[in-house]
Amino acid sequence: TTLNIAKNTPKNTKIFTMCLPQSICNFKVGEYFLKALEKKKITQIFADSKKFNFTIFSKMDLIFIDGGHSFEGVKSDTKNALKLINKKGIILWHDFDKCHLATKKAMISESKDKLEIFRISGTRNAMGIQK
Repeated sequence: TTLNIAKNTPKNTKIFTMCLPQSICNFKVGEYFLKALEKKKITQIFADSKKFNFTIFSKMDLIFIDGGHSFEGVKSDTKNALKLINKKGIILWHDFDKCHLATKKAMISESKDKLEIFRISGTRNAMGIQK
């Protein structure tokens, strides 16, 4: 996903991607974009999103949430995204389907009063835009 976003955005785009520290993951984080020409757009952050201090960032145009699938994890990620998103920005969630009910419930409970939420047809994604 990170590489696809990098390949389809202007040269001056700044992309931040967060994953748990490499010592916790069972795969090489970023292996798809580390050798790509677009890698200069991408900054990798190795941290737990539930403990990360997001105040270092300015507002963002697009936030894509695809992390832990627990209710508390998605709720935390959604709360942080709502603080960071521009007024005209978009929040996307992955795993918005009947196999990930905790994802759906957390995302909806945290954002329903602030965003209009749409399921993206033909995908397992949902999109939220400011009301």
